[in-house]
Amino acid sequence: MGKSYELGLYEKATPQDLSWEERLQVAAEAGFDYMEISVDESDVHQARLDWTAAERGVPLGSDAWRDDVAHASEFVREKIDAAMAKLG
Repeated sequence: MGKSYELGLYEKATPQDLSWEERLQVAAEAGFDYMEISVDESDVHQARLDWTAAERGVPLGSDAWRDDVAHASEFVREKIDAAMAKLG
């Protein structure tokens, strides 16, 4: 019987001194199904959404946002929508 769940690793549960490549490699090697990332408006965080599946080695299965998707600012909501579309 195959497993009926997926298990992800939250980026902040990994040592902060690891590079992103190392974090993703650790998640894949440990058998996690996906990596949960923290997304904010910084260019570094936004750039991670453009990585290909091959670059990641493990899917980005969920995300944590600093701002709420119901934020009062239309600009913020549109940025969140665009970033979420990149995740699929």
